[in-house]
Amino acid sequence: MKVIITGALGQLGKNFTEVLIDSGCEVIQVDNRSSENQNVKSLDITSHDAVTEFWKNHSDAVCLINNAGVGIFSPLEERTVEELNYVLNVNIIGNILMTKEFISSSINSSDVKRVINIASMYGH
Repeated sequence: MKVIITGALGQLGKNFTEVLIDSGCEVIQVDNRSSENQNVKSLDITSHDAVTEFWKNHSDAVCLINNAGVGIFSPLEERTVEELNYVLNVNIIGNILMTKEFISSSINSSDVKRVINIASMYGH
C-alpha cells in the first residue's frame, strides 16, 4: 500500500513513517524542510501548482496522511498578520490542497482511498 505523509520530518511524522514502513507500506515522505534523507520529498503544500504537480507522479497512492502543521507560540497581542497567515496556510489551506488533489488525481481509480487528518492538542 502506497501512503503519502506530510510533515514527515516532524516528531509525529518520523514515528508514523517508521510504523508504516514496519507494517510493509511504501511511504512517500513529504516535508517543506530540506533533508539529507533522500526518501523525503521537498514540497510546499501551500502552493497549488506544486501540489498539483506532486500528485501527477503519485496518483497511485491509496492513503494520504495530512500530518503537516505549524504553530506560533508568541503572546497573542504580539502576533503579526504574517504569522497568522503562515499558520492558516499550512494547517488549513495546505491540508485542503493536498486532499483536493489526492481525490482529483485518483478519481478514475477503483481503489478505496483514505485520508487521515492529524490534529494537535494545541487545536483544543
